[in-house]
Amino acid sequence: MIRSVAKRAVDSWMPSVAQAYRSLRDERAALAPALPTPFGFKLAGNRSMASGIFEKKEIDLFLKHLQRASTCIDIGANIGLYTCLAASHGKHVVAIEPMPSNLKFLYRNLVRNDFADVEVFPLALSSSGGILRIFGDGTAASLLQGWAGASEKSYKIVPVTTLDVIVNTRFDGLSLLIKIDVEGFEREVLKGGQRTLSLDPRPTWLVEIVLNEHFPAGLNDRFYETFEVFWRHGYHVTTADDEQRLVQPDDISRWVKQGSVDFGSHNYLFS
Repeated sequence: MIRSVAKRAVDSWMPSVAQAYRSLRDERAALAPALPTPFGFKLAGNRSMASGIFEKKEIDLFLKHLQRASTCIDIGANIGLYTCLAASHGKHVVAIEPMPSNLKFLYRNLVRNDFADVEVFPLALSSSGGILRIFGDGTAASLLQGWAGASEKSYKIVPVTTLDVIVNTRFDGLSLLIKIDVEGFEREVLKGGQRTLSLDPRPTWLVEIVLNEHFPAGLNDRFYETFEVFWRHGYHVTTADDEQRLVQPDDISRWVKQGSVDFGSHNYLFS
């Protein structure tokens, strides 16, 4: 607690010092060796991800649906855990990641494992193209100002495009698995992916959507709207856990009203 308060204070009052510290930390981390994973490849940049304990249930579900996909689109690829998982199973992968510090590890992990045919787009996704500020760093970086208490003074400028621009017509008729982990910016990504949502066959989507964590206002005011986008395009929703319980509109309305989720987690499968 004390450490997080101190971090926010430094971010707010001495952003240049905070940035210098992060740069030094990232340079030191970049020297750490890649670690073997239980998935058959090596990963540098995050010990928890390399250990196999990170998002274990979500990864099991991801791998299950990966079998039926020809291509994986990893939106918010971070250091490349899901990208490497898909590439290690011989799938074509499109990795999308805007953060320079994450991209260093992503490139390193792809080269280290000879996944040289992965497409990498070093940018963010939104409802339209341009440039935006991304706040925070690491796994918590977000285009949403104030996300997870990140200082508005600590940001980077990143290029932005839409999912439909990247996908276009190149995957028409193919089975896609799309993973989205964009720290509160899901609705804007989906706004820029209307054509992709309507592809035939419909892609399968694994999406992180949080209701009551990290949002500046306390609750995600786009929570119901994000699920509604999928329902309008003919998808059904299940929890991304062992139960894979069906999620209905009444469930989302109840969760928003009570301010908490009463089953499942913050990851959902749309198919």
